[in-house]
Amino acid sequence: MRFFIVFVLLLSICACNSTNKKIVGYWKMEEVSINGATLPFEQIGKPFYSFDEKGNYSLEMNSQLEKGTYSIEEATITLVTSDNHKPKQEFHFETCDSTELHFVSTSIKNKMTVKLKKQNNNSPASI
Repeated sequence: MRFFIVFVLLLSICACNSTNKKIVGYWKMEEVSINGATLPFEQIGKPFYSFDEKGNYSLEMNSQLEKGTYSIEEATITLVTSDNHKPKQEFHFETCDSTELHFVSTSIKNKMTVKLKKQNNNSPASI
């Protein structure tokens, strides 16, 4: 029984690290849907997310830079900006593979779905 508990704990730690590794990199926000209205990349300010292995993220959009931290627990990612005036955001993973992420907001007020596509390097100039 003790072996089984240790095995389950190790398996859950490995699964979490696997998800963290999948999200590390530079991502183009392809589109966002808010309450059923879908907006493409150009109309939402050409946003790019960057996630590092230490739990930091940045968002470049409309020549603005937002920085903060992220954490992943099971199928939920939480983004906490360094700007104290903005609330944290939580999303459930719809899809998480090596090239595409789909997030769905956990907010009841506004239903938001975000589609991200992984970029080959860390520069929007290649797009």
